[in-house]
Amino acid sequence: MPARVYGAAAILTPTMIPYTLIFIFPINAKLNGLASITAQDSGKVDGTEVQALLQTWKKLNYVRSVIVMLASGVGIFGTLVWKL
Repeated sequence: MPARVYGAAAILTPTMIPYTLIFIFPINAKLNGLASITAQDSGKVDGTEVQALLQTWKKLNYVRSVIVMLASGVGIFGTLVWKL
């Protein structure tokens, strides 16, 4: 039983890597592009676009955090069940 639970935790933990690459990196690239434009001329960037990207990034990062917490919870559950 513990091996299956630990296996599930081990599988869940690295799933945040493709999630980050697929969903969060494109947002980071857009924000970095806007930051470089802002560094050159602050009047060229729409603040509402930046806010929208930051809100999207915040939601996506929340999901990424939940993945890690879920994997940790599964690992802790396996430890507690195995000890009982």
